[in-house]
Parts: sequence; structure tokens; C-alpha cells
Amino acid sequence: MVISRADQIQRAREEENWNNFVKQRRQEQATEISSLEDDHKKTVESLSATYKKQVEDVEKDYKVELSRIRDSKAKQIEEERKTNEQTLRSEQENYEKQFEKMRERERQRVENYKKTNDENIQRMHEKYQAALDDMKARQG
Repeated sequence: MVISRADQIQRAREEENWNNFVKQRRQEQATEISSLEDDHKKTVESLSATYKKQVEDVEKDYKVELSRIRDSKAKQIEEERKTNEQTLRSEQENYEKQFEKMRERERQRVENYKKTNDENIQRMHEKYQAALDDMKARQG
């Protein structure tokens, strides 16, 4: 089989065309890949920035929520403290009134006891005097 020079030239041109086509195609694909990588890199950076911003926002919201809860609980504790102090004052006043009533009753009881004792002593004195007078009258 003899290959003519024209066929060889034709084949060389076709091979050269093919190699040029492949080379051009590879360059286009490399450019397209580079472009896609740049787009991907930009997308990743954008998403990363968005994620960081969201994390910062969530942290700020968390701090605000904690502050709000802390303030709410502090207010609630303060209200409870005031309520407890008021209850204690009320109970203390009530106990003081009861104690005052008990003091008054005891004072009255002591006065009645003294009065009764004084009356008994007075009657005994009068009986003693009457008996002494009676004895003097019998003797004399």
C-alpha cells in the first residue's frame, strides 16, 4: 500500500487541524474552568460574608435577648422583694397589735389583782381593827 504524497499532506493537515482544534478546545475549557472557579470563589466569599454577618446578627440578638431576660428577671425579683417586704411589715404590724392587746390584758389583770388584793387587805385590816376593838372592849 502506497500512500501518496498528497494523501500524506492531507493527513498532516487534518492532524494539524485536529491538534489545533483540540488545543483551541482545551484553551476554551481552561478559560471556562478559570471563569467558573472565579465565579465559585466569589460565590463562596459572598456566602461566607453572609454567614459571618448572620452569625454576628444572631450573637447581637442573643445578647439583646439575654439583656431583656436579665432586666425582666431583675424587675420580677424586685417586685417579689417589695411584695415580701410589704407582707413582712403587715405581719409585723399585726403581731405588734396582738402583742399590745396581750400587754393591755396583762396590765388589766395585774391592776385587777392589785385592786382585789388591796380590797382584801382593807377588809382584813377592818376585820382586824374590829376584832382588836372588840377585844379591847371586852378587856376593859
